[in-house]
Amino acid sequence: NHELEVTNTTLQNEIQERQKIQAERELLSKKLMETSRRVGMADVASTVLHNVGNVLNSINVSVEVVGKTLRQSPVHDVALLAAMLRDHRDDLTTFLTHDPKGRQIPAYLTMVAEAVMQNSTVVENELGALGKNIEHIRQVVTRQVDIARPGDVVLEPVLFTDLFDQALGINRAALEKAGIAVVQEYAQLPVGMTDQHQVLQILVNLVTNARNAMVEATPGPQPHRLVLRLGPAVDRPGFARFEIIDTGVGITAANIPRLFTQGFTTRKEGHGIGLHSASLAARNLGGSLRAASAGEGLGATFTLDLPMLAQELAA
Repeated sequence: NHELEVTNTTLQNEIQERQKIQAERELLSKKLMETSRRVGMADVASTVLHNVGNVLNSINVSVEVVGKTLRQSPVHDVALLAAMLRDHRDDLTTFLTHDPKGRQIPAYLTMVAEAVMQNSTVVENELGALGKNIEHIRQVVTRQVDIARPGDVVLEPVLFTDLFDQALGINRAALEKAGIAVVQEYAQLPVGMTDQHQVLQILVNLVTNARNAMVEATPGPQPHRLVLRLGPAVDRPGFARFEIIDTGVGITAANIPRLFTQGFTTRKEGHGIGLHSASLAARNLGGSLRAASAGEGLGATFTLDLPMLAQELAA
């Protein structure tokens, strides 16, 4: 009986210990799941903030241009002209034909009309660009989860040249400020089917990185140059090839394999997010993203290959 009691006590202690271990495992599992969820949320938030930040500078420029154009609009002059005509409404014909001030009004109205038309065109163009950039920001936020789920893309007819132009437009003000010359070499491509906002996200990141690499490079005898090249990928039938070629700081051979790793960056202000998210988006679209450089100080080339899936335009 004594031996049975000892055995029973031992078994109960073992059961209690196993239950304690199981409870600790479940608690640890919950903590790991919560930590993973928070890390995932932080990753999504960081990627969204990074890609939104790339576009915000262009939005600020558009707002400044619109504001400056409106301030320079000859609204005050139009009001003065209206007041003069109102004051002479009873002898308008005589005023316009004989008064020195009145005789200048028709020619001045022509100048005002031209200025108003020019300002209107500038404002319309900037508002159009502003609308596209805001829509891109909205898509970056709403589709970030899609990038984390391969195969979940929104296909739509696009012209790849338009996407390249829009990515350049988002960076144009910063490129001009840095004195960087831009060369566009576009081959004729058919209309393709792809997720334009994911492609735009990739291109904006690549053009932004190229600009940063040239700004950080030691100035040379010639101004820095950014080449944007687009055409069919001759070694990959059915694919379009985007090339972004800069004359910036270059990439060492040791860093090439690490470029698209999350968190890796060679810039002091960098976060290692842009190229990683661009690489994920390229794979999600069925394409690829790679980098090449002759070495430090010798510039770099980033190559994005995407399936064209050409479609005929609807009549």
